[in-house]
Amino acid sequence: CAARVDFLPSKQEIGGQGDAALIVYVDGYNIIGCDAICRRAMRGKHGGCMSSARQRMAKLIERKFVRKALSQQLSLPYGVVVHLCFDGDGADYKCGALQVSFSSKQQIVDDKLVAMFAQNGKAQNANRLVVTSDKALTLRLYDVGVKVMKSGVFYQLFLAQDDEDVDDVDDDAKNGGMEVDGDDDQKREEDEFVMVMAKKLAQATNDGNGEDTPDEDEDDTNDESEGDDDDEDEDDGTD
Repeated sequence: CAARVDFLPSKQEIGGQGDAALIVYVDGYNIIGCDAICRRAMRGKHGGCMSSARQRMAKLIERKFVRKALSQQLSLPYGVVVHLCFDGDGADYKCGALQVSFSSKQQIVDDKLVAMFAQNGKAQNANRLVVTSDKALTLRLYDVGVKVMKSGVFYQLFLAQDDEDVDDVDDDAKNGGMEVDGDDDQKREEDEFVMVMAKKLAQATNDGNGEDTPDEDEDDTNDESEGDDDDEDEDDGTD
């Protein structure tokens, strides 16, 4: 797709002069599908599992991308401003220099981003980058001049390295950490956005960069796509 990029754009490509900045919006539940630990948390049956997945991804992005970009460890020719966006209700908060936000239950992230960018001209959107594997959203963003990087590409470039520095995410979740979900709020969120999240998780996993690790439950994936081939084989050439 013409709108997709495999690397971060150059300063010239974002129309940068002086103190230019690339503004990145990450489709939260989509990129969660790239991370095996986050996917296991999303499948969990105990309370707080969704919150744990969100917190882990926020820490991954803040520590491995935002912090390194701002300290020039990534040698980028511009600054970065990063937003991690989740579907549903929730209280916006900051994880270091990373802004974490929620779309509200009336509007999914896709529609919120497109509506926001549509208010600008294409030239104004030159320094906007959305991280998502949603093909339909990619085309909508292309129409308004926004660049897109697939979640799997972003994950492999910046987040897939050894993650010892985020192993304490479980402690944060247990101790209240950065984000607290009430039981009622979490139940409502799970009920109303389960289909949206399932689609986004599947899209990112199918990028080919979010393969399950050996310790994940094998029967949790590809349930609907397997099981019919054997029956078809038995019907062929058996007269």
